Parts: sequence; structure tokens; C-alpha cells
Amino acid sequence: MRENPVPDGFFFADSSTEKKAEQRDNQLSGHYFATLYPRSKVNSFGVIRDGCVDLLPMGKIAEYVLSRLPGIRQGVVLKTWVIMPNHIHLLMSTDHSITSPGKVIRMIKTAVKCWADIYGQDFQWQFSHQLYDIRDADDLGRLNWYIRKNILFWLSDSMNRENRENQLIL
Repeated sequence: MRENPVPDGFFFADSSTEKKAEQRDNQLSGHYFATLYPRSKVNSFGVIRDGCVDLLPMGKIAEYVLSRLPGIRQGVVLKTWVIMPNHIHLLMSTDHSITSPGKVIRMIKTAVKCWADIYGQDFQWQFSHQLYDIRDADDLGRLNWYIRKNILFWLSDSMNRENRENQLIL
């Protein structure tokens, strides 16, 4: 069984928790780990084939938005990210004098939804997302590793709906 790489303090964010995090850290530049989900956590973004994510149209739209975000949003660095079949993980750093992690996540969700509408994709985001304030270099290293290896763990991942359904049948 693999160790859970996500540290304590990982929470589902809504507008009130984002505001608390922003108020607490409003003078600091920080690193954040975020997970974004489509509504109902359906496999909107892709499928895993031969150890790689084969992106569906929504996954390609998300990839397009994520790859261009640092160039269009000042104060944001996307350190690493992965698009999984039913979620997106990303590590980012933000300069709080310019923007906040909540604003970056809203920008990503808005841009992906706009492009989905343009291309006629029926897509909705789940309202909440997970946001974790990375506290130290150990957190950063562990979460960077987790994102880079996430595809390899897909068959046993609790986010894998097929895996959960198979476990219920057994």
C-alpha cells in the first residue's frame, strides 16, 4: 500500500476558506498544491493508456490553458501539473502582492469553461477544489513527486471511479 503523500492540512476550499488563507498569507509569496475537479468527478479530461494520459478534448483545453497561464498572468508560476482523467493537480507559486491562489484557480476554471463553451463541450466544474499551503521544502518535494508519479498510481488511486466500483463489487 502506498503512503499518502498529501500532508495534513489539505482541505476543500470554498470562498470562505480561500479568504481566510488569503488574509493569513496576504504579505507572503507562497507555494500551493491544488486539485481541481469536473462536476461529479467524471472522466472529462482523458483516459490512462499504457501508463500515459490520452487527453480527451476537455483535457486538451485544460492543457492549453495551463500551458499559457504564466505568460498571461503576472505573479504566477506553475511549477508542475498533471491532467488526470477526472482531476487536475498543480503546484504553483504566487506573488501575493499581485494575485492569490484563489484568483488563479478561478482564472483557470473560467478560461477552461469559456474554451469548452466555444468548442461546444458540455462541461462544468465542481464548485469546490482542494488547496494546500505548502509549508516547507519537504512538502514541496513530496508533492512534486506525487504529481509526477500520479499516472503510475492510477489503477489503485481512490480518484479512479472504475477502481472504486470494482472494490465495491468484491
